[in-house]
Amino acid sequence: MARKARDWQVKSRTPLVCVALALACGAPRIAVAQTTTSAPASSTNDAVERAEAEFRAGREAVAQGDYRTACTHFERSQELDPQLGTLLNLAVCNKHLGKPAAALRQFREAAALARSGGHTEQEQGARAYIAELEREVPKLVVEVRDRTTPGLRVEFDGTPLAPNHFGQVLEAEPGTHTLVASAPGREPFHATVELTLGQTHTVAIPELAEAPAPADAGTQTELDTRRILAIASGAVGVAGVAVGTVFGFRSMSKKSDADRHCDGSQCTTQEGVRLREEAISAGNVSTVAFVIGAAGLAGGAVLWLTAPDSQEPELAVAIGPGSFALRGTF
Repeated sequence: MARKARDWQVKSRTPLVCVALALACGAPRIAVAQTTTSAPASSTNDAVERAEAEFRAGREAVAQGDYRTACTHFERSQELDPQLGTLLNLAVCNKHLGKPAAALRQFREAAALARSGGHTEQEQGARAYIAELEREVPKLVVEVRDRTTPGLRVEFDGTPLAPNHFGQVLEAEPGTHTLVASAPGREPFHATVELTLGQTHTVAIPELAEAPAPADAGTQTELDTRRILAIASGAVGVAGVAVGTVFGFRSMSKKSDADRHCDGSQCTTQEGVRLREEAISAGNVSTVAFVIGAAGLAGGAVLWLTAPDSQEPELAVAIGPGSFALRGTF
């Protein structure tokens, strides 16, 4: 099936040179030369027919002033069956949509294709649009102060910029855009730029500051371990003081009972001897418990207070005969 000629019928609202106007008013559409792989004829014919249908739908949308829909149809047509005329229509359509950067890229591609195919009229028309758009499209220059930063990455609207684009004039669509520069171990840099028609804008990316060092995991682990040991040691100390207090009172009670059967250090009855031995035994347990309790509390306080600084509460311990006290600032 022979390809049908498709005209470049989308007209620019801006007056151009005569050759461009003539081209926009009905010059035949030219197929794009391309390398193709072997495919069934029925498949190729089907793609061409669908491309023709999309192209006609695009032309109808243009007639109704619906350039957004028209661009969608022209894009589909070009994907199915690439041709010079469709590309030119798509470029003019994007120009009407306020996308001069996209239109400029497509006109440049079309001009190159027309030149390689010997289609002088189409090339001259495309170049007339190129001359207009090159004055109109916004320009952006991204200056990077320190290009030696390891792992430096600069993104324009989420798309990475190649290092060879730094300091070069870039063409972009009008409107609000974002620039983000980042690198390992550095604070990211964010910038917003408003690009306007016919203007060149420059954004300077400063040297990225070093990011604050992350919390040292080893120090955090040491902190947690010391706090846990301090609490455990303090618990042992509290338990020791409690046991010492209980047995201390028991020792005093047994001694009081023994005194009724004893005269000074001499006990005249077996009951008195037993009560005095129990008093001494309870006193010894109380003493040992108080010593353990005091050591536990003191050790806990040392562990707590010597842990790495994390602005934790301050703790102080006071120990006395049969009593203890904890004082702190929380």
